[in-house]
Amino acid sequence: MIDNLAPYLKVNLTIPLADIKAEAEHLKNIGLYAEHRSEDAQGWNVFTLFGQGPFITIGGDWGDKEKYHWTDLAVKHCPKTVESVSYTHLTLPTSDLV
Repeated sequence: MIDNLAPYLKVNLTIPLADIKAEAEHLKNIGLYAEHRSEDAQGWNVFTLFGQGPFITIGGDWGDKEKYHWTDLAVKHCPKTVESVSYTHLTLPTSDLV
C-alpha cells in the first residue's frame, strides 16, 4: 500500500473478460477491424469503441471532446464491453472515502 494522505476508496470491480474477448473475436470474424494508420500499421488493427465516429481514432487533446460518444458499432456489437467500461453513472459517496 502507498503511504500518503490522499483519500481513496477501495472498489471491487467485476469485468466480464470472457464476454469482452468473445465480442472482440466476433468483430474480427465479421471484418470490422481496420488497419491502424496504414503507413505504419505493422500488423496493428483498430476498432473504435468510443470516439467521434466508427473509424475516427483521433485521441489525446485533438478534436471536440463534446462529440465523443460510444460508436453505434460498439453499442451494437460490444454491449458487454460498453457496459463494463461505462462508469460515468457511478457516483461514490464521499463518506466511504478512507
